[in-house]
Amino acid sequence: MSCSNATSPINIIRQKADICDLKCNYQPNYKTTTITGSNKGEYLRYAFAPSNTPPVVFNSDQYNVSDMRLYSPSLHTYNGQQADGELIIKHTNVTQNEQLLVCIPILSGASSAGVADSIISQVALKAPAKNAQTDIRQPSFSISNLIPKSGFYNYTGTLPYSPCNNKVQYVVFDILDGIKIQGATIMNLKKIITASNNPTGADGETIVTEDTSDSNDWSSSFASQFSDGPWLDIFLAIVIGIVILWIVKWILKSVPQGNMQQLRNMLSNSEGSGE
Repeated sequence: MSCSNATSPINIIRQKADICDLKCNYQPNYKTTTITGSNKGEYLRYAFAPSNTPPVVFNSDQYNVSDMRLYSPSLHTYNGQQADGELIIKHTNVTQNEQLLVCIPILSGASSAGVADSIISQVALKAPAKNAQTDIRQPSFSISNLIPKSGFYNYTGTLPYSPCNNKVQYVVFDILDGIKIQGATIMNLKKIITASNNPTGADGETIVTEDTSDSNDWSSSFASQFSDGPWLDIFLAIVIGIVILWIVKWILKSVPQGNMQQLRNMLSNSEGSGE
């Protein structure tokens, strides 16, 4: 069922954007947990054991994990195209009525099975019918195993599914950084859930990206400022000067002493005749 007030999901357009600072400061610290999977017909839902400590900090606020959903195909589009699937990890602010959705595209093409393949395949095998549920056997499972180590897009919108309400902060990873799973896993997923009839929001022209480097890695920022400022010209001038000086010294060392004296005499005579 579509929603007339929906402002998400949106179309993610890859483009050059401002580097985020506090406004999209996503700090995940998910712990190992048990996991239960259920088939909701249009998506798979995963529930986790409660955590004593909020595992996520976003914009200096703490968030607990509510659940995780898996849709196929994706709800967000990427340059106008849907991904094979999308993981949506829902978080709730511990002090405010605000939610955070971390969205990761799912892509077919993995050469071997990973964590995502395992949690999908177990639901497909043990709970293929709508509303069926099963415990997932995945030793030392952590949501951290599913989070790409890359930059992300950030925007604010409504929930991407009914009732499409509330203010929601989005962290959306790029399709180039999505989770790859095996083609057979995608086929099994499509057999047990149907494509969601979710609302479509804005086109997503206004997107903000987080810096893809680590927060402690200053090298990329320094390189950008170095290449854009006057320092590059100064550096090149110094290098050229050093090279010229080295060449002159090499020439002076290579010329025999006798020839060097003749050269000095010629220069001296030339200066004398010029007077």
